[in-house]
Amino acid sequence: MKQTIPSPDLRTQILKLLDGGELEYKDFVQKLKMENKKSVLSYHLKQLVNQKLIKKKEGTTIYYISPIDILAKKILKILELDNCGKKSIHQI
Repeated sequence: MKQTIPSPDLRTQILKLLDGGELEYKDFVQKLKMENKKSVLSYHLKQLVNQKLIKKKEGTTIYYISPIDILAKKILKILELDNCGKKSIHQI
């Protein structure tokens, strides 16, 4: 029996699904079509939590990215722009 390996960007897909919101575990299973690979999905979710890239609500299966992390990501995108030095602190 040949074992399939999930695409290397599974964690990237998870982060994109969570961008700006929160999802329950069952939603990840459905959207990523991982019905037969739930243990793989659980492993990667746990790794993302351990890396503090996502958070899990205590006592639930709901995962999310904190508002502070979303704000930090937006700030980094602005800072990566070539013309960032031409903006005032209020524009950033």
